[in-house]
Amino acid sequence: MERGNVSMTLHIRRHLIQTCAAILYNANAFTPLTEKAVDFPYTHACVPGLNCQYCRYTIAGCPLGVTQQALSGTFSAVAWQFWGLLVLFGLLFGRMICGWACPMGWLQELLAKAPFPKLKKSRITRALSYVKYIITALFVLAIPLYTGLVTGRGITAFCAWICPGNFLEALFIPTLLQGNGDNLSIAVQNSKFFWVVGLLAAMMWIYRPFCRFLCLLGALYGLFNRFSVFGITVDKETCVSCSACVRSCKMDVCAAGDKECISCGECISQCAVKAIHFKRFR
Repeated sequence: MERGNVSMTLHIRRHLIQTCAAILYNANAFTPLTEKAVDFPYTHACVPGLNCQYCRYTIAGCPLGVTQQALSGTFSAVAWQFWGLLVLFGLLFGRMICGWACPMGWLQELLAKAPFPKLKKSRITRALSYVKYIITALFVLAIPLYTGLVTGRGITAFCAWICPGNFLEALFIPTLLQGNGDNLSIAVQNSKFFWVVGLLAAMMWIYRPFCRFLCLLGALYGLFNRFSVFGITVDKETCVSCSACVRSCKMDVCAAGDKECISCGECISQCAVKAIHFKRFR
């Protein structure tokens, strides 16, 4: 099979898996059809990708939401259970989860198909890719922990101020599906409305801006890329260091399989010497 056909097949397969993951994470949206909710509450497990746990349709918790709740003192009893799952996801898949099983990543890729000129990656975007580590330290760790210690019930700052997931999944989309004009008006007046609209607009001009610059999960999973069971790897003996993979990648990678790599597999067809492949599937 020609490299172009292989790339297209992989692209279609990945988007199908992304779609299935988004549906599975929010399986309770089909409760009216099945007349039975999925009995998998977020107090027992979390999904691997970014999916708001406050959404009425979700089947499990969000790793970021649970982390903030634990640090803020509102949800500490099972925090270790969630963090253990998070580490397990990282060890198994690394940042491959971002490329294959994250609803927010799926949404960004859909919006990136809009026929607008795209911002090219550069030294500036690579520098901006480190912003997510600052956001992690400040909004996911420091503010929830500090406000929790001071008030006893801290602020889940990342969810409240930055993440578009809770606005879209817990407020706007359910309200839109219900067709309630009054509630929709309230949603539009929400303080995060313009931030989320601006972020969605940015997704049409910038490839995966939330993943690249803002998301803690991407930052965390990226640290596991080198050790994960599945994901992209490079045969160093075969590689000729031509950097074709880096040039073709839309993420801010310095090398295929590094901490910014989401293991989408698009670079495999760009490697003339076939040095890039999926781990365990050579």
